[in-house]
Amino acid sequence: MSELLSEVEGRRLQVGLSQRAVARAIGISQPHYSKVVGGLANLPKELEERLVVWLQAQDRGSVERYVAVGVEAARIRELAASIEKQLRELNRLLGVASTPRRRRVPSATRSRQRPAV
Repeated sequence: MSELLSEVEGRRLQVGLSQRAVARAIGISQPHYSKVVGGLANLPKELEERLVVWLQAQDRGSVERYVAVGVEAARIRELAASIEKQLRELNRLLGVASTPRRRRVPSATRSRQRPAV
């Protein structure tokens, strides 16, 4: 592993980011990032430059500016999918229908619109 990659991995672990977060921040997939860090794929000059910029952003303490906003959204989607999977399993164990049903609000309790004055 090159000195640059060692520094990037050290910083990634130090700030608690996943490989996926760093990969997205530099514009590559997590599997490709893993291969580059593991020495199974070459480190092109363009990617090396992006890693240097990422490290500089870390030095300035600007993780939020450099890590793509989509990382948080992706994590939320992952958590939602996990929760849905667990809910299906719980419903299966309880013998409940797997699709949640929407509760209907009785018409008498629905909010009524007031006529314009």
